[in-house]
Amino acid sequence: MMGRASAETEASLLVALLTANSGLGPVMDDGIELFDALHGNVAGSGGAPGSTTLSAGVEAMRTQKGLSGEPINAVPVYLLVSPAKEFVARQAVASFYPATSATTNPLAGSVTVLVEPRLTGTRWYLFADPAVLPILEYSYLSSAPGPQMQSREGFEVLGIEFRVVLDYGAGVLDYRGAYTNAGA
Repeated sequence: MMGRASAETEASLLVALLTANSGLGPVMDDGIELFDALHGNVAGSGGAPGSTTLSAGVEAMRTQKGLSGEPINAVPVYLLVSPAKEFVARQAVASFYPATSATTNPLAGSVTVLVEPRLTGTRWYLFADPAVLPILEYSYLSSAPGPQMQSREGFEVLGIEFRVVLDYGAGVLDYRGAYTNAGA
């Protein structure tokens, strides 16, 4: 139970970073929020995950530029949604057998839907593979990688006392591998 509570604490910190400033993320070192029009990673208007809105997100990510101005080809692989938008998101990236090529789903099988119960509302996010373009970072103290459990025999209670200490931190590294839409 204590290990699970530690994992939930870690996840809560990461989600708090995303949901800061009404879902636009924390202010980064450049003085701009993680998701901002100046970064080119936020939709101009909200819309539910669908072919038009996802297409805009894919285009915004694929046209991101690196520090030297070169294209970096950020490929979206995760669609992160709240439980309220789970089924809409799954339908938007579902595989099916279309009658014509015009009705195919180009994202079928290439984007994985992730549902985060700590998210609320309609906002959704696209993320590139974190091994290629990391956005969020978390870390532990080098001497304490993960939850540290301690126990002692109780003196004021009959039994053993336990405590868990988690030295954990989280932050934002870059904006280029992520995109958000306020949803609808």
